[in-house]
Amino acid sequence: MQKYILGVDIGTTSTKAGLFSLDGDMFGFAQQGYPLFQDLNGMAEQDSEQIYAAVLQVIAELSAQVSPEQIIALSFSSAMHSLIVLDQHQQSLTRCITWADNRAAAASQWLAAQPEAEELYQRTGVPNHPMTPLAKIIWLRQEQAELFAQAAYFISIKEYIFLQLFGELIVDYSIAASSGMLNLDQLAWDQAALNLAGISSKQLSQVVATTYQLTGLAESLRLKLGLSAECRFIVGSSDGCLANLGIGALDEHSVALTIGTSGALRRASKTAYLDPAARTFCYPLLDNLWIIGGPVNSGGIVLQWFYEQIYAPQTSATLGNDYTPMLAAAAQINAGSDGLFFLPYLAGERAPLWDANARGSFFGLSHQHTKEHMARAVLEGISFNLRAVLELLEIAPATSLNNIIASGGFAHSSLWCQILADIFNCEILIPESVESSCWGAALLGFYACDMVTNLSASKNLLKIGQLYTPNLANVKRYAQSYQLFSDLNQQLKPLYLKLAQSRIINTDKEQICQS
Repeated sequence: MQKYILGVDIGTTSTKAGLFSLDGDMFGFAQQGYPLFQDLNGMAEQDSEQIYAAVLQVIAELSAQVSPEQIIALSFSSAMHSLIVLDQHQQSLTRCITWADNRAAAASQWLAAQPEAEELYQRTGVPNHPMTPLAKIIWLRQEQAELFAQAAYFISIKEYIFLQLFGELIVDYSIAASSGMLNLDQLAWDQAALNLAGISSKQLSQVVATTYQLTGLAESLRLKLGLSAECRFIVGSSDGCLANLGIGALDEHSVALTIGTSGALRRASKTAYLDPAARTFCYPLLDNLWIIGGPVNSGGIVLQWFYEQIYAPQTSATLGNDYTPMLAAAAQINAGSDGLFFLPYLAGERAPLWDANARGSFFGLSHQHTKEHMARAVLEGISFNLRAVLELLEIAPATSLNNIIASGGFAHSSLWCQILADIFNCEILIPESVESSCWGAALLGFYACDMVTNLSASKNLLKIGQLYTPNLANVKRYAQSYQLFSDLNQQLKPLYLKLAQSRIINTDKEQICQS
């Protein structure tokens, strides 16, 4: 009888799940989306109960395709940096505040001014940014004192799911590390970080290994999900770490590129690496395996904004988002978009800028430029920003890079993949299955169940679907464009703060006028 593990990936816009055999074949796939609430400036929240319902739905949908005894385990991946506040009865006081929420910008600036700030990165491996739960907790303490006073627990979305399933508050040390409050040497909560947040370790979950497993799901829920009594639940890891595992990028010579709602470049290391300038993250996947890299805000969510607001607002409102015609038209535009540049920082930026005040802009617009030029410039701008992150990974640790293995929704676009190959001047490998986090979660599950002894062998299971090689003519053109893109970033950097201050002043004036 064929045995499977169900890999569940709790993402920013949807939860996905795949049913995998040990050889990496996916026998079923399910996906359920949910909305992102952006009612206020800087807000990016989700309904935790909607996400929980989505998790149950994809599990039940896939389990119905096989017998309960065939699914030996479920293993979980989730997006990082989320925060949910619970009261003393473990009931939600907030929605799920996602990584994209930028309201902790002032708290992040306050944190940067503290004497402990520089040392904090060296202990936790997380650059200071409003995305982190640490900054979010400080923001709540400083600006929502009444809510903060009621808070008994601070958890992530994956912790919330396991709380609903088993009534336990546990967190894997990869997700815990992404909070900015985990001491990497001890793999335990960092007391200095807790002091800055104004909380105690009792308000956080128990930190466990990524291979930690639970059994004994309540019978009524188990039957609803179509699972056996012996089925194990593996706590798993973060989506970024598991994407590396899922595409076999576990040696120091391979780089994993993921672009979904947001994006990231990551590479594996046998030891923890901390950037002297605090520009990269470092998260544990296993006891002897670390993932370092740089996350970016400017991924698919930027392309979605451009399509909905500029390229085809009427079409998107009535028929939804089909990027195919837009991408086909953008492919006819010359590399470099005929001198048009796009800085993709619509919601600030994480790596490589780490500046919540950064904002997007088109530069070089002229009468000759069309919407198609702008579409290609958006793709190029996101890609230029990712190249800047890649340069950080080429520095640390000092090993040569042989290839880039890419996954995520963007991998379905041949144009975008070719642009990346040309801008990076490197081969881009696209696996047959781009759901790398789902497979990574499943593979970690097989490892936790002692069915796999060497995760490095995951590279042997990788099935390459497409290979993109650099177009030398475009490589030369993009090298010149990238230098100008970098110059623009340097020139505009001091203006972002002025722009932010201007927005604050204007907001204050509006409030005075309304009162």
